[in-house]
Amino acid sequence: MQRAHHEPAASPLLLGTFALEAETMAMRHWIQDQSHQLFAVQEQTGHHLYQNVPQEDVLDSMDLSMLSKRTCGLAVNITTSALCLQRLVQLGDFLIEESKLLTEEIMTSSQQPDSHQAGQRTCETMRTRSYIHGQVRTWRGQAKALLDEAEAWRHKTDIIVQTLLTLTTQRDQTIGIQIARDSRTLAEKATRDSTLMKAIAAVTMCFLPGTFVASLFAMDMFDWRSPLRSTVSEHFWVYWAVTVSLTMLVVLGWLAWSKYSEGSGVWQRWRKV
Repeated sequence: MQRAHHEPAASPLLLGTFALEAETMAMRHWIQDQSHQLFAVQEQTGHHLYQNVPQEDVLDSMDLSMLSKRTCGLAVNITTSALCLQRLVQLGDFLIEESKLLTEEIMTSSQQPDSHQAGQRTCETMRTRSYIHGQVRTWRGQAKALLDEAEAWRHKTDIIVQTLLTLTTQRDQTIGIQIARDSRTLAEKATRDSTLMKAIAAVTMCFLPGTFVASLFAMDMFDWRSPLRSTVSEHFWVYWAVTVSLTMLVVLGWLAWSKYSEGSGVWQRWRKV
């Protein structure tokens, strides 16, 4: 390329060749960096080797959301790299075609009678064209190889994203199963508590009438030893008046409180507490 450096005017494809070489080398480093990051994601998920598939406890500690975002970002970068490499391959094809056309023009012009100096310059130009043509084909081939590698890594990113989605779904299903088990346990406990409450209510119903009657007859309103015919005090109505009034007052107060709490949300807050 030294002669090509000294005669840029005689090598119109030289600038394109330099651009193809520089961009291909830059894309090579870029693809390597992206592939290393993607392999790091594979190592974190444990799917870079079959025997390193993560266990359930390791899976629970993974930040699958962050890994998914990182993988999607790498997929975008690799896709962009693949598009750039496609343009480089097209540039290489263009330079090869132009090199062929220039070679044909030089061969055509060399057949015309001319001086010895012009013929020597034509030979030097042909050597330069041949060297540039070889360089273009070389870097075009490397760009095509990098393009194939980028396509392979892009397919890997799709697989990794699908794997992360599957792992997320599996973890959510595991959490859902655990919640279902806990709900079943709570339901069983609630059923047992309900059975116990029914038993307590049944016992209360059995003993409550007797307790009420015993408490009622134990009051001073009854005098069982009185020689008079009536053993009930004439003030017995006071007991019923106070009892019925208090009962109605308690029931009305409870109904008013229930209506107020349902309308203002106090009942819901009280239930949460």
